[in-house]
Amino acid sequence: MKGTFKKAFSSFEEGLSELASLSFSVAQSIEHGLESAGIEVLKRTIVDPEDGSTLEVPYFSTLEEGMVVAALAANTIYNRPTGNGVGWGACGIELDAEKCSYITTGGLSFGWETRPNYFYGSTEMRGNGEDYFGFWIKHPDGEDIPLGSSLQEAAIEMGWTEEK
Repeated sequence: MKGTFKKAFSSFEEGLSELASLSFSVAQSIEHGLESAGIEVLKRTIVDPEDGSTLEVPYFSTLEEGMVVAALAANTIYNRPTGNGVGWGACGIELDAEKCSYITTGGLSFGWETRPNYFYGSTEMRGNGEDYFGFWIKHPDGEDIPLGSSLQEAAIEMGWTEEK
């Protein structure tokens, strides 16, 4: 679907780091959720390219999948405000054994599919025998993504594939 970008990674941490660097909203969602869930991690400062605001965010390469799921669930449960004062009331999370999908108040959605090579019983089912972590992000405008969108430009520059 146009406006949706995907990329596969061999580790969760690598995929999360790139996803968070692709979108300030992703980084902000995870950061606020970690804070709400009481999970302390090493942080660094990032700058929003749109308005120059800054945010202290975790080193995403150090976060495990369960920590990120807990952070996003905390946003959904606690209805925390964002840095710009907008509530999280319209956010949501969907989980199952292989996937996590999250939507922000502003309508940006993102998530991942996890298939570690040990997940499948036989070698035949494992494909190449490597772990698979497929990340995706969808512009709030979906198929009506504006021409020259900063998300679209960044995703293409970082090697993400846009669905057609």
